[in-house]
Amino acid sequence: MFPRAVRRCRRSVLPAMWVAGGCLAACAPRSAAGPTPTARVADGCLIAGGTPRQGDTVVVAFADSVAARRALFRQRFASPVRLDCDGRVRPDLAAAWSVDSSGRFWTLSLRGGADAAALTAAWRARPAALRLAGIESVVPLDDRRVVVGFARSSETVPDALADTALAAPRETPPRRVFLAAPPADDPRDQLDREVDAVETDDPAVLDYARRRADRTIVPLPWSRSYLLLLSAPWPAFDSVVGADSTGFRQALARDAVPADARGAAGPFWWNAPRGCGPPGTPSPARRSASVVYPRGERPAQALAERIVALAAEPGVAARGLDTVALAAALSAGSERAYVLPVSRRELMPCREIAGWPAGLTVVPLVDTRASLILRSTAPAVTVDYDGTLRAPDGEP
Repeated sequence: MFPRAVRRCRRSVLPAMWVAGGCLAACAPRSAAGPTPTARVADGCLIAGGTPRQGDTVVVAFADSVAARRALFRQRFASPVRLDCDGRVRPDLAAAWSVDSSGRFWTLSLRGGADAAALTAAWRARPAALRLAGIESVVPLDDRRVVVGFARSSETVPDALADTALAAPRETPPRRVFLAAPPADDPRDQLDREVDAVETDDPAVLDYARRRADRTIVPLPWSRSYLLLLSAPWPAFDSVVGADSTGFRQALARDAVPADARGAAGPFWWNAPRGCGPPGTPSPARRSASVVYPRGERPAQALAERIVALAAEPGVAARGLDTVALAAALSAGSERAYVLPVSRRELMPCREIAGWPAGLTVVPLVDTRASLILRSTAPAVTVDYDGTLRAPDGEP
């Protein structure tokens, strides 16, 4: 949910693109550089500009290619349900749902155009996804209804039903289409082009936008958490954190991260009971002296370097690894520590921890979020729990 201060804000929050993927609702502080457009908020997650135009396309410049691909995917594919910016369950592929008295069997009533038999066949062809989702059975009742049996009971719709691993192609394409603007050598140049929105976490770009009277900065939801994974006890790190772990996290967010950040805030999904099957292999007795992070990930690099500097242990260094090398190093548990970004709300926790070795200690560090820099005339959009923008309900 957005903070109350955000809900009082009446600035322009609109557009979108094919992003991923918190929720769009908070409004950035007013810039003293000039006037700010106003916004009309129809509900907590539906955003419209002061004088939004009608149209079928929304052009957005994305700093993060992963966010762009995620948004495009959700434009073309639908999961059974979706979670809006407040975490409320909304219809997507399923128009309605119900649960039996055990809390394990959920009946999904699909939208027109979707076929229960086809969906069942598609899901049964993805046994790994079903296992990670905790799904034990999928049975079509008729053309439009399918019963999904879960290993664990739940009083609320299981988060896994909103995961893209269970998505199917949309029978009816959305009337409003998000398009990605061409990249620019300097992201600030995007603000001088005719784009509806720029998605970024770059402080320099956001500072430049505050000097533009025709743009509004809208923070997206807190959608990413950065963790420190320890293969074994690290006394030098423990001495840095001390008794005030909350203060340590807040200091990292304030001083170390080149993005909008805060100290990591619970609840933490990695602490919840999961029943994910046997743990990974035990970490080896001998490890390198490296604190590794995903190469090219600015916040992760900044956090790793700050932790190494604070620990001040001779021989320990921060080192960036590519995707393949990082996955192998994590699975082997061969490094002193790992700084990793994860989804703040993980819909399938077992999938995320599948590559973690046994015996890891997980230390939450910071949460981050991107922001949208919006033009006041952009069409209205709605936003999901993880910041993904899409056409409003009623505009599939």
